Amino acid sequence: MKLLEIVRGRETSKEVIATSLKLAKKLGKVGVVVGNCFGFVANRMLAYYMREAYLLLEEGASVEQIDRVLTDFGLPVGPFGMQDIAGIDVGARIRQYLASIGKSRAEGPQSAVPDRLFEMGRYGQKTGAGWYSYDAPGSRNRTPDPLIEQLAEEEANKRGLTRRPVSDEEIIARITTALANEGARVLEDGFATRAGDIDIIYVYGFGFPRQRGGPMFYAETVGLPTVLARVNEYRARFGDYWQAAPLLERMVAEGRGFYGDAAAPA
Repeated sequence: MKLLEIVRGRETSKEVIATSLKLAKKLGKVGVVVGNCFGFVANRMLAYYMREAYLLLEEGASVEQIDRVLTDFGLPVGPFGMQDIAGIDVGARIRQYLASIGKSRAEGPQSAVPDRLFEMGRYGQKTGAGWYSYDAPGSRNRTPDPLIEQLAEEEANKRGLTRRPVSDEEIIARITTALANEGARVLEDGFATRAGDIDIIYVYGFGFPRQRGGPMFYAETVGLPTVLARVNEYRARFGDYWQAAPLLERMVAEGRGFYGDAAAPA
């Protein structure tokens, strides 16, 4: 990926930032200056993307459906395919570290399915099994694995969920709303300077479809009042871990958007 997050610390000088941006360009990368929070901007927001993917799986969607919906949307790979490439063990070890200091990557319920896969030694492509089964360790030829459905059902039962059909539209709405809402928090906290920086991070770091402009611009094309209404709807349906970012609420109240005046829904 072409993204290079350049992290500004408390003591970082302007000269260091300028030199880092110049180096990024020389390396053929796209440099974006961000603040120093856990996961920086890209992975801080990714935690909310993955939270919804895991919960949608427990609620009744399948790994194949969620990945297909996101690739149809324009991403080069869906969340579960991405994890199988990166390694399920990577995320599991991050969660273990955070648990040891009493934290989690994202507010809300955390699915146990990825940690169960980790405990089984299913790390993804490198072990020949993860969210999908592969012909052999290192192979890219994947097939759906019924074990995942079994694990999702078991975890849903533990949480008292009645599994249901999940529409493609709900998958897109839940995941993009989670990204935009957390992006608004990132902006308000000062870890990104402007919405455009977040969109560049997601286009160049995760392959967010360019024609949709990134998660913050896409939220404007949907309409920020619609995004806020979705957050409030999800809070009523799923719990208080869905909380509208204050910046999002203010922008809707003032008729503003992340890029200036509020964009009309597409």
